[in-house]
Amino acid sequence: MTACVGVVINDEELADASLDMNMYTPIIDALIQIDQELDQELDQELDQELDQELDQELDQELDQELDQELDQELDQELDQELDQELDQELDQELDQELDQELDQELDMSAPEECNGRDDDLDQVVDEGACPCPSIVYQSSLYLFCDDLKTWREARDSCRGMGFDLCSIHSNPENQVLYNQLSLRELSDTWIGLNDRDQEEVFMWSNNEELSYTRWGNGEPNNGGSGENCGIILMRGNRRSFWDDRSCLSEYSYICEYEIPAP
Repeated sequence: MTACVGVVINDEELADASLDMNMYTPIIDALIQIDQELDQELDQELDQELDQELDQELDQELDQELDQELDQELDQELDQELDQELDQELDQELDQELDQELDQELDMSAPEECNGRDDDLDQVVDEGACPCPSIVYQSSLYLFCDDLKTWREARDSCRGMGFDLCSIHSNPENQVLYNQLSLRELSDTWIGLNDRDQEEVFMWSNNEELSYTRWGNGEPNNGGSGENCGIILMRGNRRSFWDDRSCLSEYSYICEYEIPAP
C-alpha cells in the first residue's frame, strides 16, 4: 500500500515566489541583451573576417588573372619581336647570298684584265690578258717583255699599258726579278733606273728616290758616250747586279703595276 504525501502551498507563498521572480527579471533581461550584443559583435567579426577572406581571394584571383594576361601579352610581344628579328636576319642573309651570287655571275661574265686580279673568278690571274709574261709579287704586277726597245720606248710602252718601268726597293725583290729573267732566258733588261734629269742623281722612272741599290763593281761609271739609264745584268760574273747604259741601246724591259688595295 503506497502512501501519498500532499504539499499545500497557500496564496501567500505564491505571492512571495512571484516577487522573487520579479527581482530576477531585470538581470535576465540584461543577460539577454548582453547575449544579443555578443551575438551581434560575433556576427560583425565573422562578417568582417568573411569579407576580408573574400576580398583576399578576389584580390588573389584578380592578381593571378592580371599576371596571366600580362605574361601572355609579354610572351606575344617577345614572340613578335623574335619573329621580326629572325625575319630581318633571314632577309639580310638571303639578300647577302643573292648579292654574292649576282656578283659572282657578274664577275664570271667580266672579261679578264691585265691587273693582277682574277676578274672572271676562274682561279687564274690575268690569263691571256697581259701582252707579256707576268707575275704578281707582293703588291705589284710585273711584265717581262722580250721585244727590244730603247729605254724611253720601253718606258712609253709600259705607260701605254697603265704600267711604268719597274722600280726595285729590296734585295728579295731584285732576286725575284732576276730569277724570272733567267727563267725566260732574257738578256740584259731595262729597269726604271736613270739619271737623265741630273747627272749622277739616279731616280726611278716613276720619280721615286732610290732606297736600295745593287750596282755592279765600278758602276755607275757613265762610260762611253754617256750612260744615263739602268739595266739588270744577265751575263758574266755580275749577273743580277745593275749597270748604267746608253739610253739609246735596245734591251728587253720589265714593267710594273702597283695593284690597288681591294
